[in-house]
Amino acid sequence: MTDWYRRPAGGRVVSTKAVFALSAAFALSAFTRTAPAQTPADKPVMMPFFAAKVNDALPYRLGLTIHSKAPTGEQVIKIAETLKTTVKELQEDGKLTLLVEFQTGTVTFGKQEINILKMLPVVTITRSPKAVYETKVEKGNHEGNAEVAAVLVQTASASDNFLPAKAVRPGDHWKIDYANANRMLGGPKMTGEAQFIGIEKVNGIEAYRIKFSADGELKPGMPGHTEGVMFWQTGQGQLLRLTQKGNGIFAGSPAEAELEVTLQSKPALPETKPEKPPQ
Repeated sequence: MTDWYRRPAGGRVVSTKAVFALSAAFALSAFTRTAPAQTPADKPVMMPFFAAKVNDALPYRLGLTIHSKAPTGEQVIKIAETLKTTVKELQEDGKLTLLVEFQTGTVTFGKQEINILKMLPVVTITRSPKAVYETKVEKGNHEGNAEVAAVLVQTASASDNFLPAKAVRPGDHWKIDYANANRMLGGPKMTGEAQFIGIEKVNGIEAYRIKFSADGELKPGMPGHTEGVMFWQTGQGQLLRLTQKGNGIFAGSPAEAELEVTLQSKPALPETKPEKPPQ
């Protein structure tokens, strides 16, 4: 039986700091909401926000490139990881518990590739009914665990941050306003706009394509910007792909970053009944 809930209003939890372990931070959790049936382009659709079963395990692959502008000189850092996000708890009131475990992890500086799997923690993310996120971190690197947990919270809340709160048609725009824990892709507070582009396929699965752009201050007088595209499954409401780029802070210095996260395989979930769009 599929568990589901409607999105409650609420805030996010933010924290910062790290280097290698920061690469772990882009683990993506699979978020969903009650699924709508396919509808003609001229009719509004209510996008699914969270529909999953307890013990569902969703494997993701991510790539992250960081262009660090440290005082010692510019450096390009490339990170590659695979991870598993397991739904441990899901209540109708919106309470959610996710367990994120890394399967592989490497970081590359120039031609040198380093295996960082042992430095990556096991992270439990809890979302309250009011969309407040908390984390419990085990193992990993104590110097980087806080940053890892912070970025995991930021990516886990992508559905809260970018999905529309009402039914939309292709071409529709809506405002976004969110607390951002991932300081490589913007400041602590980001505001901007998202747009429903249309329906496309990702690895053979239909998804809503959502384009977004947001701005905020990295620190007083230093602007931060991020933009990207999120592909959100139409029938069951799970994150299929996220591509995002922007500027921010990495290891205390200005940086630019490019991120891509893709669901590696899709477990079967039963179709859920569509929500009735608002009148």
